Amino acid sequence: MFGNNKDRSKWNIRQRIIVFGLVAATTIPAAILYLSSRSWKLPNIDLNKLVDLKNNYVYESSDSVEKDLQEKFRAHTNLLTGIYGFYYYEFDSGAESSIYAQRQFEAASLMKLPVMAAFWAEVEKGNLNPDQAYVLKNDDKVGGSGVLQNKQPGYETTYTQMLTLMGKQSDNIAYRIIRREVGDEAVNKILLKAGMYNTDLIQNKTTPADIGSFYKSLLQGVLVNSEHKDQILDSLTGTIYEDYLPAGLPEDVEVAHKYGRETHVLHDAGIVWTSHPYILVLMSEGVIDSEAETVFPDLSRLFYDHQGNLAD
Repeated sequence: MFGNNKDRSKWNIRQRIIVFGLVAATTIPAAILYLSSRSWKLPNIDLNKLVDLKNNYVYESSDSVEKDLQEKFRAHTNLLTGIYGFYYYEFDSGAESSIYAQRQFEAASLMKLPVMAAFWAEVEKGNLNPDQAYVLKNDDKVGGSGVLQNKQPGYETTYTQMLTLMGKQSDNIAYRIIRREVGDEAVNKILLKAGMYNTDLIQNKTTPADIGSFYKSLLQGVLVNSEHKDQILDSLTGTIYEDYLPAGLPEDVEVAHKYGRETHVLHDAGIVWTSHPYILVLMSEGVIDSEAETVFPDLSRLFYDHQGNLAD
């Protein structure tokens, strides 16, 4: 019925090349788009290391103990999709360790940190009144997290209350208003004071090392005075986002931290107030959300146990 196979003509070389080209033209772009969406990292395959011209992959600590920490971090994340980076700093010893410390990640809500500091710096200069009332306008509305998105135009609040919402709830409307009132020039001055040289306010990019530098500068009194430093830290404690960095720690351990999230991006970064306090910045992008949600508490516990072992 279908004829003799011997009667069918075979494809010549030109036809085979055309078919191969068509297949390649569809599969190669699709593969590139998929890999780029996952930040060029698949389970146990990290293409970033092949083109790591800026030495972003790892900060090679001279301390064998810190190198062991890096290896443990890799063991937790190598089999996951997407990029996971960290910056870790112990206040007592000054020891630090990191992976992808200088890599620019999508900052998400971590950019709220320098904006909060910039606000209080402007208060100290007499340029802003923290108790000033602010009435929500219709064009203040923006999606995302925070209680202000549920408030109607005409709702009255204050700058101080919005600063608290930026920390406790990562409120995006509060962030939009405060950043506008402070001005990007003032925020950029804070970035310089904090040594956040690889942070881009306009592009909303930052690095694990820069966020770590922010927390160090904040505690050292470089950015704002002691009263306003405490106000910032208070707003970052007992937030509605305690499922990541704090979730891996004992319940009695207090954490001042900032959570950030976008599609396939998850961050949590802060100060862990143990008997030997430390800074921990966890950043990720191109990840599978469920994987990141699961591994973040485990990573947090990894650093807590590491610090505890050193203390012993």
